[in-house]
Amino acid sequence: MVSRRFAHRARTVVRLDEPTGNLDALTSELVLERMFVAVREHTRAAVVVATHDLGAARYCDRVFVLKDGNLQPWE
Repeated sequence: MVSRRFAHRARTVVRLDEPTGNLDALTSELVLERMFVAVREHTRAAVVVATHDLGAARYCDRVFVLKDGNLQPWE
């Protein structure tokens, strides 16, 4: 449901669940950089990331957090 709401203009939704959870900081940075560059340059996909790493937020156009059971914009 969340994916559909944020991806209404995209043809494809890429869902990532903790994509850097088992990686060291340097590898995490490389993976996120390459992944988001590839998506932006070659697709119109919407990327929905579920993560505890808010450092990944700098690659996203919009960021939401789950707080007290509610999805809200991250400020």
